[in-house]
Amino acid sequence: LTLIREVVKDIEDIPGDRKTGADTIPIRLNIPKTKSVIISITIVTILAVLLFGYKYLAGKWYASLYLSFFIIFPLVYFIFKLKYASQKEDFHFLSTFLKIIMLTGILTVFLF
Repeated sequence: LTLIREVVKDIEDIPGDRKTGADTIPIRLNIPKTKSVIISITIVTILAVLLFGYKYLAGKWYASLYLSFFIIFPLVYFIFKLKYASQKEDFHFLSTFLKIIMLTGILTVFLF
């Protein structure tokens, strides 16, 4: 999730990165290709969370609900919002949204 968030922040900061000569993924690729990379990594993350839930939390219905509502569904929502994001504010929202998902993921450690 940290990698995904950093790339989203790079999209948000393209103008500043160009001024300073930074060589980021969104500058190397273009924004649509970068979005595809982010979506792919997000799908792999969702699959990893599902595998973790299946393997280690089987039979714990409350854990499955928690993972579904606080990690998986928000990541699916993130993908849809990312597809239509075009303004700096959109990417800032997505970056903040990912921070919240990361927090809920960290809380998983304390809840299970």
